[in-house]
Amino acid sequence: MAYCVDDTGFTRSARPTALLRTDIGAVLRKWLTRRQAFNDLKLLTPRHLQDIGVDRHDIAATIDRELSRLPRDEFRSRGW
Repeated sequence: MAYCVDDTGFTRSARPTALLRTDIGAVLRKWLTRRQAFNDLKLLTPRHLQDIGVDRHDIAATIDRELSRLPRDEFRSRGW
């Protein structure tokens, strides 16, 4: 078992806490949302992408920009 020293100087077990597991869940939900959005936009025709103002080579950057605008709890409220 791994041990580490926390800010107070006490040695404790280095097991993941509930907060860490929650953060991992949030990261996983965001990754799944990003992946689904990327797949959906990738299937659109060039005409449809032009209509929404996205170039095919900018899909990933557009998704990242839009996801960064959402509050962190947005994914949790949607049940993801």
